Amino acid sequence: MTSPDDPGTVELLGQTWQTIMGLCAGLDEPGYLIPTDCPGWTVKDLLSHILGTERTLRGEAIPDIEADAEYVRNDLGRLNERWVVALRHLPGAAVLADFRDVTAARTQDLRRLDAAALSEIVTTPFGEMTQDRWLNVRLFDCFSHEQDIRRALGRPGNLEGGAASRALQRGVGGLPRAVGRAARAMPDGTWVEIAVDGAEGSPWMVAMAGGRGAAVVAADGPPATALGMDLETFLLLVWGRVAPQSAEDSGRLRLRGDLGLGRGVAAGLNLTP
Repeated sequence: MTSPDDPGTVELLGQTWQTIMGLCAGLDEPGYLIPTDCPGWTVKDLLSHILGTERTLRGEAIPDIEADAEYVRNDLGRLNERWVVALRHLPGAAVLADFRDVTAARTQDLRRLDAAALSEIVTTPFGEMTQDRWLNVRLFDCFSHEQDIRRALGRPGNLEGGAASRALQRGVGGLPRAVGRAARAMPDGTWVEIAVDGAEGSPWMVAMAGGRGAAVVAADGPPATALGMDLETFLLLVWGRVAPQSAEDSGRLRLRGDLGLGRGVAAGLNLTP
């Protein structure tokens, strides 16, 4: 699923952390306090979230503090919130300095992992998986927050590199699930087209078979519905950062055919817990 020039998950993680530091370098305190699309979180809070997760992965204990909020939806969210709350008293520049130190150490840790270590099974908040797969999940999360920070600061970009390609792949991997949920009452053979402007492999086709969605390379007749959008819109839907109706109303999500089914598929793209 990766191209020959893909530098690898560890290097992409390091690049993403470096990019985030570059975006935040030079911010004044009001800049760190700009709200983002993550409910309740500012730019500094996103830094704290990534920093706290990497501290935990290096063996530090999660702060034992009360950290519930109306926007926290589940146990994982409560764990994430504890690091964010614990670091809120610090100025943004101090959080960034700590972010720089911890991610540098973490990058060194990860570069020591050989192929055998990357294939080992590890326990994660999402269940057991290989270390390499877990690092790809971390890349997906960190890149989503890079883009959150970019939108908050009005500095769009970096949607053509390796991290964006990995995020696209992850979103495409979720298409059968999204179509299967939205079209579960429809007969086998019903299929949906999803197109992302300029993306390699686009458009993708998913057909219903045995009550489930399955990726196919050919299908009979026209699609029941077709969705079209640019890469940023696709990723925003995958990350749950934009409501499908809002994307449609703004013209960023283009639907044809069965509009209700298309809206259901768009809603099902969200992979964020």
